[in-house]
Amino acid sequence: MDKIRIGKIVNTHGIKGEVKVLPDTDFQSFRYSNQQPLWIEYNDQFIEVKIKQYRIHKGFDLLLLEGYEDINLVEKWKNSPLYAVKLPVPDLKEGEYHIDDLVGLQVFQTAVLMGEVVGIRTYPQGDYLEVKKSNHAIALIPFRDEFVLSVNLVDKAIEVVDMEGLF
Repeated sequence: MDKIRIGKIVNTHGIKGEVKVLPDTDFQSFRYSNQQPLWIEYNDQFIEVKIKQYRIHKGFDLLLLEGYEDINLVEKWKNSPLYAVKLPVPDLKEGEYHIDDLVGLQVFQTAVLMGEVVGIRTYPQGDYLEVKKSNHAIALIPFRDEFVLSVNLVDKAIEVVDMEGLF
């Protein structure tokens, strides 16, 4: 069964065992539906869990896991990756992409390799590509038509505008 990383448990929230997840996925309500199992990678093992409750709080996904409704049971999972089954999700409109399709793409500016997409950050004003440059610094590129000229999933490349200060 193919698994994809959908986030990282970064902390706990409250005493009832909610975990705070920094999401690496879109379609959270689909991914967190209680019919879908999730896996927490902990000590080189995958622990299967089911979602009892899901909500958003201050930009994080808060998950309450069935059978783990106590902070003492979930504290150990801080900084653990969270995985889901790789299933087809709802159809996308033209110009929309799944996060896992964009991560790993090479970013070019006037045919010069500038870095690789390592993540997506979502803010109220829109999504930003996290691009790891050759010096290992992270550049944030707004994922909007004004900055992104093309996305080619076949060639695994993104072309961005030539703009001073973008990198």
